[in-house]
Amino acid sequence: MDTTYEMIDVIGPPSVKLVPEREIPIANCVVFLLLGPTGSGKSSFIEALANESLGISKDQLEGYTQELTVYRLHSLKQKEHPDNPILVIDTPGFADSRFPESKTLRLVLELIRIVSSQSKLYFAQILYFDRITDPRMAGSKGKLLDIFKAITGNNTGKTISIVTTMWDHLWREDQVKNAERRLDDLRTIYYKDFVEDGARVVQFLNTYESALKIVDDGLVNFSDTYFAFEAVAKRNQSMASTEFGHYLHKNLLDRKLALLQRLTALQDDLANATYMKANPDIEKILQHHSKELRYDLSVVEKELTQFPDQPPDKVLQLYSKPRALSHDAALTLALHPTSTVKMILPQERQRDEVSADQRARGLIAEPSRSQSAPPERRRRSINDFFSRTAQQVKNVFSPKNSK
Repeated sequence: MDTTYEMIDVIGPPSVKLVPEREIPIANCVVFLLLGPTGSGKSSFIEALANESLGISKDQLEGYTQELTVYRLHSLKQKEHPDNPILVIDTPGFADSRFPESKTLRLVLELIRIVSSQSKLYFAQILYFDRITDPRMAGSKGKLLDIFKAITGNNTGKTISIVTTMWDHLWREDQVKNAERRLDDLRTIYYKDFVEDGARVVQFLNTYESALKIVDDGLVNFSDTYFAFEAVAKRNQSMASTEFGHYLHKNLLDRKLALLQRLTALQDDLANATYMKANPDIEKILQHHSKELRYDLSVVEKELTQFPDQPPDKVLQLYSKPRALSHDAALTLALHPTSTVKMILPQERQRDEVSADQRARGLIAEPSRSQSAPPERRRRSINDFFSRTAQQVKNVFSPKNSK
C-alpha cells in the first residue's frame, strides 16, 4: 500500500546520486546533515533512501567516510517547493580515531562558504545517529554531546532528530524490551535537553519507508533558525573564536594526550630488545601500529594550528619527550597542574635515588632486560598506573585537601 507523506511526494523509484561539490545545484537546496559516532548507521540511512547497497557502509570499524559526501534525492520532491532539491550530507564519524571532530566541522563550514557563493543551503534537519544496541552512554559519547550542543546552539531543537539505529539487529523479545527501555532513557535522560528544546528521538528500522518518514518529519519541523555553526560560516568567522571552539580545542588536546600515552607505551614495548628479537612478527605489528599512531598524531597537531589563540599545550610537549622523563613522570605532568607537579617530581627523583643507592650496595638486583615482562603484561601494568594516577588526581583536588 502506498504511503502518503505530508511534505514530500515520491515521484519515481528510489534514486540517490552522489553530487560532486562543484555540481551542487544552483538553487535553494534543503539539506539534511548526518552526524554521529563512527558506525552509528549514517551510511546505512543513505543506502535505505536508495533502497539498495551503495557500498558506503561496508566497514565502519575505522570510519569508512573520510570526507564530506553530498547526495541528492532525485526521487523525492517537496510539495510546497518542488523545484528546491533535497540533499543529504554524510560526514566522517564522530569519535573516529583518525578524524577529529574539529576537522569534520571545518569541512562543513568550508562547504557552506563555497556553495553559498552560487546557491543557498537551508539546513532542514541535523540527524544525529545513535545505536540503540549500545548498553550505556560511555564517557566519550557524553563529551561528544557537549560538542554537539555547542555547535548546534540554542533554540534549534525543532531542527534536530536523534535517530536510533540497529533496531533490525534485535531478534529476541528481551533484546527488544531492553532497547525500548533505553529509548525511553535517551528521551528522558541523555537527550533530555534536546527533547525539551523540541528535538525528536526517532526509530530508524533500516527500511526505505522508515527513512522516508524521517525525511518527511524533518521537513514538517523546518525552521529558519540558524545553527551556531551556520552563523559562523555566514559571518566568515574563525571557528577558533567561537564558543564551541573551546570544546573542539579541548577535544584535540584529549586526543593528543591519548595518542602520546599509547606511543610511549609502544616505545617501551619496542625497547625490549630481547622480547622483540624472539618475536619478530610482533615487532613488525608494533612498528606498523607506531607508524599509524604517529600519522594520527600529525593530523591532530595540524588541527591544533587552527586554534592559535588558545593556551599552548606545554604540558603535552613534555610528554612528547619520553626519553627525557620516565613514563610515570611524563604522565603525572600531563594529568596534574603545575602546583601538584612541583610536589610530585621530587618524590619520584627521591625514589630513583634510593633505588640507585640500594643497587650500588647490593641490596636489590639490577633490572634485567631478559627478565622484562612481555608487552601484554607491561601494558596491563601501564593501565593500572593510569587508574592509580587518576585516583591521585581525585585525592589531590578533593574538598578535604583544598582546605
